[in-house]
Amino acid sequence: MPEWEIEMLKSSLILGVIVLVLGMSACGIDSAPSSTPSPSPITSPSPAVAIKQALVLSGAITQTIAMAKPAQTCGKISIGGAPQFHAQLLDITINQYPATLLIDITPYSGPKDYPINANGTSIALERQSPQGTDIWSTQGAKGDIKIDAGDKSGVVNAELLNSSDSTKKMQISGNFYCVAKK
Repeated sequence: MPEWEIEMLKSSLILGVIVLVLGMSACGIDSAPSSTPSPSPITSPSPAVAIKQALVLSGAITQTIAMAKPAQTCGKISIGGAPQFHAQLLDITINQYPATLLIDITPYSGPKDYPINANGTSIALERQSPQGTDIWSTQGAKGDIKIDAGDKSGVVNAELLNSSDSTKKMQISGNFYCVAKK
């Protein structure tokens, strides 16, 4: 495995932990261990190959995301008894560089519209390049995520801000899928 892929996996894990902690703190959930064991997340089968997506980036980065591989845990999950929606789309290529998209909603109360930055609703995009890692997120931005019936797909329309320069803005809009569209 090339070194840049290893670094991307490491930073994706770190980004996922950051998004989870931010979501938990926005909901007032204490990250300290509890005395009762937490149930395991509910996982759905992950396709061995990328599936079609219909996402468009505009602004600082202009790109169509047409294919991505959903992580094994994609959709409605339960962590510590708290319902959440988590989608991690892997194997994305943005301007010839690998990227990962994370969509999180905590707490999750079923298919509906969720405003960005309300109660732990967030989107983050991480892109690797020879110059380093670019992280774009909805922290301090606006938009919404609509989760479709079945908890396996949705529509996003949100502004993303660059973590190192908040004057750099990008819009993400369109449909994402955790399972192949029938």
